[in-house]
Amino acid sequence: MRKVVEQNLNNLIDKYGEYTDKAVELNGEFAGLVPPQVVYHVLGVPGKDIPMLSHNSVVHTSTSRDASQSSNTNLQKYMEELVEQRIKEPKTT
Repeated sequence: MRKVVEQNLNNLIDKYGEYTDKAVELNGEFAGLVPPQVVYHVLGVPGKDIPMLSHNSVVHTSTSRDASQSSNTNLQKYMEELVEQRIKEPKTT
């Protein structure tokens, strides 16, 4: 969890610098990303896929109904494929 929080904070610093007068959407760019990213790590989702899944999670909870349904479909399809892959090739870590 600490690693996820630190990475998201570093992403904000990379985008805005250490100090900024710009408004930062903390839910969309930080707080809303942390819970699903932690869950993805626990589930063993490959690191390269987490940004795409995190984006879909944020869209799913914070946009129009059509965009939300589309992102939910994307998330469900990905998780179904991940579960099928884990059934075929279980991990022991």
